[in-house]
Amino acid sequence: MIQLLTDSEAPRIVGYTSETRNSPTTLALKEHGQWMLSCSERELPGVQAMISTFERTSLRPEVLAFARAMELKLQANDHKGGWQSLSRDDLSELLIGELVELLAALHLNEETLKSIITDACASLDWTDFQSNPSLEALDVANIAMMIHDNLTNARF
Repeated sequence: MIQLLTDSEAPRIVGYTSETRNSPTTLALKEHGQWMLSCSERELPGVQAMISTFERTSLRPEVLAFARAMELKLQANDHKGGWQSLSRDDLSELLIGELVELLAALHLNEETLKSIITDACASLDWTDFQSNPSLEALDVANIAMMIHDNLTNARF
């Protein structure tokens, strides 16, 4: 298994580690838009695949800005302890509370908020809900990022 090591300031691969190696070996470095490779011919297909995957999954500037803002917010609340021991119900309650606060901050009135929630619940087929909660959490985070980006760029 290959683990990518990236530079946190500028997305680029600076090396990799492999379960078959004891220490990190520099394999790829992106400089001036060009990949500089240092690997054996046998390793080349794997390194090329790693680079291809990385190129396709580079972070959008808006996502990176949101992730950095999230980390700052998490660090500011480190004194509260972590979330790892919170139950699904506890985290769900926190999520709903923060969502209501966000919608209120966006100046949605109580009647509009109730209508949005009622409509969302009514449109969901509760008997055939096969969704992956982890993917749904990503949807929530992505929409939150979109709101954050539009707010920070004065789009609404």
